[in-house]
Amino acid sequence: MMKLLLLGDPHEPHIIKWATALEPQGVEVILFSFSRGDPGCYGRGSNITFYDCGFSNQLITGREGNLSKLLYLRVLPKLRRVIKHHRPDVVHAHYASGYGLIGALSGFRPFILSAWGSDITHFPYVSPLHRRMMVFILRRADAVLSTSHFMARKIQKLAGVNSWITPFGVDTTIFYDQNHRPGHKNSDPLVIGTIKKMKPEYSIHILVWAFKRLREKLPHQPLRLLLVGDGSERSRLEGLVSSLGLDDAVDFTGYLPYSRVAEYHNKLDIYVNVSRAESFGVSVLEASACGRPVVATGVGGLSEVVRQGVTGFLVDPDDSEQTARAVYRLIQDPALRSRMGQEGRAWVCRHYSLQSSLNTMLKVYNKFLSPK
Repeated sequence: MMKLLLLGDPHEPHIIKWATALEPQGVEVILFSFSRGDPGCYGRGSNITFYDCGFSNQLITGREGNLSKLLYLRVLPKLRRVIKHHRPDVVHAHYASGYGLIGALSGFRPFILSAWGSDITHFPYVSPLHRRMMVFILRRADAVLSTSHFMARKIQKLAGVNSWITPFGVDTTIFYDQNHRPGHKNSDPLVIGTIKKMKPEYSIHILVWAFKRLREKLPHQPLRLLLVGDGSERSRLEGLVSSLGLDDAVDFTGYLPYSRVAEYHNKLDIYVNVSRAESFGVSVLEASACGRPVVATGVGGLSEVVRQGVTGFLVDPDDSEQTARAVYRLIQDPALRSRMGQEGRAWVCRHYSLQSSLNTMLKVYNKFLSPK
């Protein structure tokens, strides 16, 4: 049995997904984290071993590049004790600027590193020190894993390192069309929405403005906007909704556990992601897996996961008018919505299923295992 030491945030859905998917593949998983997670999120029958370092979530979720995070270096002695005790076959760090740093400094080989997004697109550009630190981390890894070709190009340009492409796969047995909503009666509200953390870079205010334009253009069409998630921008967004007179048509859900995300994708008719920056776009693929057409900005990894005119429409960032026009086209054409949703589901099943991503990950691990 392969013994894997994962370094990652135990609250992150992607860590939960990777860890729980690897265990049935005959992998013994040890999860080492800065903060304490909830083992219950990993399933009742899980045999994952958990270690944490007692850090606060406030420190961990602070601004990317904040040097106070160098406090992470204090965990190195504990990490080395865990390595000595468990003697893993592989150490795999998820997120380069935090867990990647301690993984690189642990001295263990083989050391595998997964870059996720702002750790590559933002952290190295805070200062020359941050850049040197990230180049050191990337070059110390035996293998660097990237979620998208967009990210792989960034890594190559930054550190001259090639990447394995390992997307965040979608479990298509959980994300599927649960209620089959190909069309509506005139009296049924059509639901537009997004499922994202409410952070500045995701530009959810652009979606609110686009929704305002749609209501003006379609005064007799029942429309609702569903905003799923929480974050630093929530109060600003609630204020914008009120100032535009949209309180009666916009629903804020607040924080939603990942176990309910598929349920809320199925409440939507059209999924919209208007991010200003995005390294991959897993929420778009989850919507497609649920048979929903998507409208997304053509930035970063989003242009890889949306097939323009086939599974959805790509629009320019910060353009509420263009976003509204794309959504309007889908509102007016139920057959197009259905066709794009079906194509999206097929696209995810062919290229982005969790099992396919898992197979690639296991191939990377096996490449570095010594023969028994």
